Amino acid sequence: LIAFASSTDQVGVLAKTVYGNALVMSAIAGHDPKDSTSLPEPVRDYTKKLSGKLPENTVIGVIKDSIESEGVDDEMKAAFKSAVKDLESLGAKIKYISLPDLKYGIAVYFVLNYAEASSNLAKFDGSLYGLRSKDADNLIDMYINSRHDGFGSEVKRRILIGNYVLSAKHRSGLYSKANHVRRAIRAEFEQAFREVDVLMSPTTPKHAPKLGENIDDPVAMYLA
Repeated sequence: LIAFASSTDQVGVLAKTVYGNALVMSAIAGHDPKDSTSLPEPVRDYTKKLSGKLPENTVIGVIKDSIESEGVDDEMKAAFKSAVKDLESLGAKIKYISLPDLKYGIAVYFVLNYAEASSNLAKFDGSLYGLRSKDADNLIDMYINSRHDGFGSEVKRRILIGNYVLSAKHRSGLYSKANHVRRAIRAEFEQAFREVDVLMSPTTPKHAPKLGENIDDPVAMYLA
Protein backbone atom coordinates (compact mmCIF):
# COMPACT_ATOMS: atom_id res chain seq x y z
CA LEU A 1 0.00 0.00 0.00
CA ILE A 2 1.40 3.38 -1.07
CA ALA A 3 0.02 6.47 0.65
CA PHE A 4 -1.21 9.14 -1.75
CA ALA A 5 -2.23 11.98 0.55
CA SER A 6 -1.94 11.13 4.24
CA SER A 7 -4.47 13.64 5.55
CA THR A 8 -7.26 12.54 3.17
CA ASP A 9 -6.58 8.83 2.50
CA GLN A 10 -9.24 6.66 4.08
CA VAL A 11 -11.11 3.42 3.57
CA GLY A 12 -14.48 3.66 1.86
CA VAL A 13 -17.18 1.08 1.14
CA LEU A 14 -18.87 0.57 -2.22
CA ALA A 15 -21.89 -1.72 -2.07
CA LYS A 16 -25.12 -2.42 -3.93
CA THR A 17 -27.31 -2.18 -0.84
CA VAL A 18 -27.40 -0.43 2.53
CA TYR A 19 -27.14 -3.85 4.19
CA GLY A 20 -24.01 -4.71 2.20
CA ASN A 21 -22.51 -1.38 3.12
CA ALA A 22 -23.28 -1.89 6.81
CA LEU A 23 -21.92 -5.44 6.75
CA VAL A 24 -18.55 -4.36 5.34
CA MET A 25 -18.46 -1.38 7.70
CA SER A 26 -18.92 -3.73 10.65
CA ALA A 27 -15.86 -5.68 9.50
CA ILE A 28 -13.53 -2.71 8.98
CA ALA A 29 -14.68 -0.48 11.85
CA GLY A 30 -12.88 -0.11 15.15
CA HIS A 31 -9.41 0.96 16.19
CA ASP A 32 -6.38 -0.57 14.51
CA PRO A 33 -3.34 -0.42 16.84
CA LYS A 34 -1.08 -0.48 13.79
CA ASP A 35 -2.82 2.48 12.13
CA SER A 36 -2.34 5.83 13.85
CA THR A 37 -5.08 7.41 11.72
CA SER A 38 -7.87 5.01 12.78
CA LEU A 39 -10.46 6.29 15.24
CA PRO A 40 -10.53 4.82 18.77
CA GLU A 41 -14.16 3.78 18.35
CA PRO A 42 -15.69 0.52 19.66
CA VAL A 43 -16.60 -2.15 17.11
CA ARG A 44 -20.32 -2.27 16.36
CA ASP A 45 -22.63 -4.36 14.22
CA TYR A 46 -24.08 -1.77 11.87
CA THR A 47 -26.58 -4.23 10.42
CA LYS A 48 -28.54 -4.70 13.66
CA LYS A 49 -30.90 -1.76 13.41
CA LEU A 50 -31.60 -2.03 9.69
CA SER A 51 -35.30 -2.55 9.13
CA GLY A 52 -35.61 -1.69 5.46
CA LYS A 53 -37.31 1.58 6.37
CA LEU A 54 -36.02 5.07 6.96
CA PRO A 55 -35.87 5.97 10.67
CA GLU A 56 -38.72 8.24 11.72
CA ASN A 57 -38.04 11.98 11.33
CA THR A 58 -34.93 11.45 9.22
CA VAL A 59 -33.79 14.80 7.87
CA ILE A 60 -31.82 14.71 4.62
CA GLY A 61 -29.86 17.79 3.72
CA VAL A 62 -29.63 18.41 -0.01
CA ILE A 63 -26.59 20.52 -0.84
CA LYS A 64 -27.94 23.29 -3.08
CA ASP A 65 -24.48 24.32 -4.22
CA SER A 66 -23.91 20.91 -5.83
CA ILE A 67 -27.07 20.80 -7.94
CA GLU A 68 -26.87 24.47 -8.93
CA SER A 69 -23.33 24.05 -10.22
CA GLU A 70 -22.87 24.75 -13.94
CA GLY A 71 -20.64 21.67 -14.19
CA VAL A 72 -23.51 19.23 -13.49
CA ASP A 73 -25.35 18.34 -16.70
CA ASP A 74 -29.14 18.36 -16.97
CA GLU A 75 -29.50 14.56 -17.10
CA MET A 76 -27.62 14.17 -13.81
CA LYS A 77 -29.67 16.93 -12.18
CA ALA A 78 -32.92 15.26 -13.29
CA ALA A 79 -31.84 11.85 -11.95
CA PHE A 80 -30.73 13.39 -8.68
CA LYS A 81 -33.98 15.32 -8.17
CA SER A 82 -35.90 12.11 -8.88
CA ALA A 83 -33.92 10.33 -6.15
CA VAL A 84 -34.70 13.16 -3.71
CA LYS A 85 -38.42 12.76 -4.46
CA ASP A 86 -38.19 9.00 -3.88
CA LEU A 87 -36.63 9.54 -0.45
CA GLU A 88 -39.28 12.12 0.38
CA SER A 89 -42.01 9.64 -0.56
CA LEU A 90 -40.42 7.15 1.85
CA GLY A 91 -40.90 9.59 4.72
CA ALA A 92 -37.70 11.61 4.77
CA LYS A 93 -37.80 15.31 5.50
CA ILE A 94 -35.84 17.22 2.86
CA LYS A 95 -33.96 20.37 3.80
CA TYR A 96 -32.03 22.35 1.22
CA ILE A 97 -28.85 23.78 2.65
CA SER A 98 -26.02 25.88 1.31
CA LEU A 99 -22.29 25.32 1.80
CA PRO A 100 -20.83 28.49 0.26
CA ASP A 101 -17.18 27.48 0.65
CA LEU A 102 -17.74 24.12 -1.06
CA LYS A 103 -16.99 25.75 -4.42
CA TYR A 104 -13.35 25.89 -3.37
CA GLY A 105 -13.29 22.17 -2.61
CA ILE A 106 -11.71 20.99 -5.87
CA ALA A 107 -8.93 23.60 -5.71
CA VAL A 108 -8.23 22.78 -2.06
CA TYR A 109 -8.24 19.05 -2.79
CA PHE A 110 -5.62 19.31 -5.50
CA VAL A 111 -3.33 21.73 -3.70
CA LEU A 112 -3.22 19.63 -0.53
CA ASN A 113 -3.27 16.20 -2.14
CA TYR A 114 -0.56 16.96 -4.67
CA ALA A 115 1.64 18.48 -1.99
CA GLU A 116 1.26 15.42 0.23
CA ALA A 117 1.67 13.03 -2.71
CA SER A 118 4.97 14.63 -3.73
CA SER A 119 6.19 14.25 -0.15
CA ASN A 120 5.00 10.64 0.24
CA LEU A 121 6.45 9.54 -3.08
CA ALA A 122 9.84 11.20 -2.56
CA LYS A 123 11.27 8.01 -1.02
CA PHE A 124 10.64 5.99 -4.20
CA ASP A 125 13.96 6.93 -5.78
CA GLY A 126 15.39 3.47 -6.33
CA SER A 127 17.70 3.49 -3.32
CA LEU A 128 15.46 1.66 -0.83
CA TYR A 129 11.91 1.64 -2.17
CA GLY A 130 10.27 1.02 -5.51
CA LEU A 131 11.77 0.27 -8.90
CA ARG A 132 15.55 0.61 -9.30
CA SER A 133 16.76 1.41 -12.80
CA LYS A 134 19.61 -0.74 -14.07
CA ASP A 135 20.42 1.85 -16.71
CA ALA A 136 22.57 4.11 -14.53
CA ASP A 137 26.30 4.69 -14.11
CA ASN A 138 26.10 6.83 -11.00
CA LEU A 139 23.82 7.66 -8.06
CA ILE A 140 22.15 10.71 -9.62
CA ASP A 141 21.34 8.83 -12.82
CA MET A 142 19.87 6.01 -10.73
CA TYR A 143 17.56 8.47 -8.96
CA ILE A 144 16.49 10.16 -12.18
CA ASN A 145 16.03 7.00 -14.24
CA SER A 146 14.26 5.11 -11.45
CA ARG A 147 11.70 7.86 -10.98
CA HIS A 148 11.37 8.29 -14.75
CA ASP A 149 10.71 4.59 -15.35
CA GLY A 150 8.80 3.90 -12.14
CA PHE A 151 6.13 6.62 -12.36
CA GLY A 152 3.49 7.17 -15.01
CA SER A 153 2.79 10.55 -16.61
CA GLU A 154 -0.09 11.40 -14.25
CA VAL A 155 1.97 10.59 -11.15
CA LYS A 156 4.83 12.71 -12.45
CA ARG A 157 2.43 15.58 -13.09
CA ARG A 158 1.14 15.40 -9.52
CA ILE A 159 4.65 15.24 -8.05
CA LEU A 160 5.77 18.29 -10.03
CA ILE A 161 2.71 20.30 -9.04
CA GLY A 162 3.13 19.18 -5.43
CA ASN A 163 6.77 20.25 -5.38
CA TYR A 164 5.74 23.61 -6.79
CA VAL A 165 3.09 24.02 -4.08
CA LEU A 166 5.59 23.16 -1.33
CA SER A 167 8.41 25.34 -2.65
CA ALA A 168 9.58 28.11 -0.31
CA LYS A 169 8.17 30.75 -2.65
CA HIS A 170 4.64 29.34 -2.77
CA ARG A 171 4.16 27.35 0.45
CA SER A 172 2.49 30.14 2.44
CA GLY A 173 0.46 31.40 -0.49
CA LEU A 174 -0.84 28.02 -1.65
CA TYR A 175 -0.44 25.18 0.86
CA SER A 176 -1.13 27.21 4.00
CA LYS A 177 -4.12 28.99 2.47
CA ALA A 178 -5.54 25.70 1.20
CA ASN A 179 -5.37 24.30 4.74
CA HIS A 180 -7.16 27.39 6.00
CA VAL A 181 -9.96 26.97 3.45
CA ARG A 182 -10.21 23.24 4.28
CA ARG A 183 -10.91 24.17 7.90
CA ALA A 184 -13.60 26.61 6.74
CA ILE A 185 -15.26 23.91 4.59
CA ARG A 186 -15.11 21.46 7.49
CA ALA A 187 -16.77 24.01 9.77
CA GLU A 188 -19.63 24.37 7.28
CA PHE A 189 -20.15 20.60 7.23
CA GLU A 190 -20.10 20.42 11.03
CA GLN A 191 -22.74 23.17 11.18
CA ALA A 192 -24.85 21.36 8.58
CA PHE A 193 -24.83 18.11 10.58
CA ARG A 194 -26.32 19.99 13.53
CA GLU A 195 -29.41 20.50 11.38
CA VAL A 196 -29.62 17.30 9.30
CA ASP A 197 -28.87 13.59 9.66
CA VAL A 198 -27.45 12.99 6.19
CA LEU A 199 -26.07 15.16 3.40
CA MET A 200 -26.87 14.39 -0.21
CA SER A 201 -25.41 15.57 -3.51
CA PRO A 202 -24.68 14.19 -6.99
CA THR A 203 -21.60 11.96 -6.97
CA THR A 204 -20.45 12.94 -10.45
CA PRO A 205 -21.25 15.85 -12.80
CA LYS A 206 -21.56 13.73 -15.95
CA HIS A 207 -21.64 10.17 -17.23
CA ALA A 208 -18.43 8.19 -16.88
CA PRO A 209 -16.22 8.85 -19.91
CA LYS A 210 -15.63 6.10 -22.43
CA LEU A 211 -12.32 4.26 -22.30
CA GLY A 212 -9.63 6.68 -23.47
CA GLU A 213 -11.97 9.68 -23.58
CA ASN A 214 -10.68 12.92 -21.98
CA ILE A 215 -7.29 11.26 -21.44
CA ASP A 216 -5.58 14.25 -23.04
CA ASP A 217 -7.60 16.71 -20.99
CA PRO A 218 -6.50 16.26 -17.35
CA VAL A 219 -8.51 19.29 -16.18
CA ALA A 220 -11.76 17.72 -17.40
CA MET A 221 -10.84 14.49 -15.62
CA TYR A 222 -10.01 16.38 -12.42
CA LEU A 223 -13.34 18.22 -12.39
CA ALA A 224 -15.14 14.88 -12.62
